[in-house]
Amino acid sequence: MQLTRIFGIVAGCCLAVAQAAQAGTPPSTGVPVLNVANWNDYIDKDTIAAFEAKHGVAVHYETYVEHGELMDAIDSNQFDVVVPDSVTLGSLISAGKVQPFDTSSMQGFKDVQAILSARMRAKDASGQHAVPYMWGRIGVAVYAPKVREALGVEDIPNSLDVVFSPENMPRLAQCGITVIDSHLDVFAMLMHYKGRTLDHVSERKVREFGTWLNDLAPYVSKVDASDYLEDLPAGRNCVSLVWEGDGRTMAKESANIEFFLPAEGTALYIDSMVITASSKNKELAEKFIDFMATPDIAKRNAEYTSYNSPSITAAQQLETDGVIEPLSMTEVPVFLPPTIKPALEENLIHLWTEFSERVNNSEPESKTASAEKPGVGESS
Repeated sequence: MQLTRIFGIVAGCCLAVAQAAQAGTPPSTGVPVLNVANWNDYIDKDTIAAFEAKHGVAVHYETYVEHGELMDAIDSNQFDVVVPDSVTLGSLISAGKVQPFDTSSMQGFKDVQAILSARMRAKDASGQHAVPYMWGRIGVAVYAPKVREALGVEDIPNSLDVVFSPENMPRLAQCGITVIDSHLDVFAMLMHYKGRTLDHVSERKVREFGTWLNDLAPYVSKVDASDYLEDLPAGRNCVSLVWEGDGRTMAKESANIEFFLPAEGTALYIDSMVITASSKNKELAEKFIDFMATPDIAKRNAEYTSYNSPSITAAQQLETDGVIEPLSMTEVPVFLPPTIKPALEENLIHLWTEFSERVNNSEPESKTASAEKPGVGESS
């Protein structure tokens, strides 16, 4: 797939401006219009055109790149269908920001892998608020020649030690470490790495997370959701904590990039299509979700994005065609990041924002000078 960038929605007050800039105002063609917002570069646009042609409608399509922008899209009351991650889904259902719909008659919903359906029940107990769209895991992508040189090894360990260990971080900071801009995913990964359970999130664990972020900050060169797609293959960074689809794409397109799922286990994410509570086009929204979940369309979108389709049929077709290697949910242990109480998540977001700003606003010289500081969780 082409790793293009489309920044359709930006935070807060700039939402309407961004919409006009990217796709213009919704078309006034006299046909029904469905308003859809999705993650950046996360759909084959030809499938949208196919839906429009089949149903004689128009789709006004926008994109977002960060969790905050997803929430801005939902709160704008301008969209019928959005695509939240599995962690956010539970909070959206509890807050009444998405509406239930009939999933039982949808062909694609019946074709979802059983293990994913079971995991989804933890967030959507009724099974009537969401249809899985893509799934994946958090992994590590490395610019292998630089990492081998920095660590003095031939075989790079398939471990979170590459990102988080006190011994490795000072060495790898010299060639660049980046982490995905996702507070919940990084929270889950750090907690898991430190041996903390995720079945209950307490104030103490949030405070620990803040301490670990402070320890991590001197070694991280950037917190971002998409720049690594160009920076890592170009060798501007050497280690990136990334979403699986991006990692596999970079490894496929560059001989210098290796991607692995950490042997200790990793966070599972399931992105689903939902209908917002404010939608006045529920019937059309259901048709769109059903269309995108059918195996042939799901296959096209998975092939385009390099992410994993939840459709059993689509995944089998992709394997048969040689587009993807057989994927196993038991390859490494997986866990869903927890749903966190709103008050605690506010604290988490505050800590994450401080961390991101500290990292992204820091000068390169100060990062290099700080590389002698203790690592994550290590005392000075």
